[in-house]
Amino acid sequence: MARSALPCELTCSVVIKKPIQHCWDLYTDNTALSDWAPTVSSVDSDENIISLNGTRKNNVFIDGKQGHTVEHCTHLDPLKRIDMAISDESFGFSHMLTDYGTSTTFDVEAQQTLIVLQTRYVPKKIFASVMSAKTTQQPVLVLMKQTLSSFKQYAELA
Repeated sequence: MARSALPCELTCSVVIKKPIQHCWDLYTDNTALSDWAPTVSSVDSDENIISLNGTRKNNVFIDGKQGHTVEHCTHLDPLKRIDMAISDESFGFSHMLTDYGTSTTFDVEAQQTLIVLQTRYVPKKIFASVMSAKTTQQPVLVLMKQTLSSFKQYAELA
């Protein structure tokens, strides 16, 4: 087993001009994920709504490559926070990373909703300098911002 380096965390946020319940309901709806997530073409899940310990397979298209991610909900605090662990993926990140996942938090800001998205991972020691480099992290951060921007547009129109 490869040793790990220091954890990496990338964070971005968006304010949506809709109430928190509206945003939560749309965000946790597995059947709607492909309607707003720019990289997701379809979702396979036994549940329509994200639930604690629930799993979903996202069929995705990233940088001209088709593949998938499997997410497992490890923490669910309604109207506050969702943590998803990436338990499987087809892009090869699992060879370079451990503890790969996301956290999404929801907070009220006046009559609006603040959503903060965090991607976290721990590079395996041999890949630490590459996976910790700003040039590697920048495309991930851009994708995170695009995802939140797309969700904002979707939520404000719904």
